[in-house]
Amino acid sequence: MNPLKISYLFFILVAVSCQKSKPSYQSKPDAVRDLLVDRISWKPQPAGNRTGIQRNEHTFSITNTSREHGYRQIQVRFDYYDAHYHRIGTEHVTLPQSLEARSMVAILPIQVGTANPLTTSATVRIERAVSE
Repeated sequence: MNPLKISYLFFILVAVSCQKSKPSYQSKPDAVRDLLVDRISWKPQPAGNRTGIQRNEHTFSITNTSREHGYRQIQVRFDYYDAHYHRIGTEHVTLPQSLEARSMVAILPIQVGTANPLTTSATVRIERAVSE
């Protein structure tokens, strides 16, 4: 076989084997990755008709950054911190709202648990959700 043909054949094999396969843009659902919590507000509020008792009131929004997956039964965790940033309490809530892909929902004020008088700040975190 001619050396030119061998080098040509080698070049073709290398070119074919080096081609990238089509990337797959399908991602697996991951609520912790896809759901962004922002516009967070926390404050202790009186608990309805119960005098002297305060509850943790939270307002926030959740944005679904996924292009493919919607979510429902979104479970969030509220962590409460004292003035030294030590966690002093935690509450879990499952939200009734559903989120389609690339959408946002505002969570109106919800009251959760009894407020600890030592609490100075709170955070909201997505724990899990069911993908649609």
